[in-house]
Amino acid sequence: MTKIAFIDDDGSLEAYTVLLPMLEKFGFKGSFAVVTNRIGRKGYMNKTQLLDLQQRGHEILSHSKTHPRMTDISLSEAVFELQSSRTDLKSMGIKVNSFVFPFNEANTNVSIQALRVYDWAFVGEKGNHLPGNLKRVGVGGKRVGVTRRWVDQADDTLFLYGHSRDWNKLIRRQIRKLFKYISEKQLTIQTVNTILKQ
Repeated sequence: MTKIAFIDDDGSLEAYTVLLPMLEKFGFKGSFAVVTNRIGRKGYMNKTQLLDLQQRGHEILSHSKTHPRMTDISLSEAVFELQSSRTDLKSMGIKVNSFVFPFNEANTNVSIQALRVYDWAFVGEKGNHLPGNLKRVGVGGKRVGVTRRWVDQADDTLFLYGHSRDWNKLIRRQIRKLFKYISEKQLTIQTVNTILKQ
């Protein structure tokens, strides 16, 4: 049976107010990649909301401290982003095992460092697919219409991602239809950690 995860990037407030109810309507568990220096800022989730997500069985992932393009900064700066974002989350009582590369990009050196700090690291479709880097595919806009095919054609595991803060009413409706489709196929959306530890 295909295992599916849905990762929402950036930690926006819409992840809590829009995506979370959509996931929970079908009994799904989401994964939320947060930029730690945005926690509590206007338009982003705060510590209480992140802890609530975790308490409800959802997962928090690191998406760096400041959201730089990791391939454009020095290796020491990249290591700081990797380590400090994990430290920030752990200091709040949040368990974190995975890192999501900002802009879905990584190079060999940064990937190696990420896997020294985290169990898993994610890039996008066009990212660096080194051993240990897991590929995820984006949904949103016209892509949502083809996502059903990805669900049908997935051999084992499918990692989807999106940016709920950017979803207009049409995309939200399409995401709800996608979740309904997954449910009707008697599949579920689980956290990244749940899938990868099976």
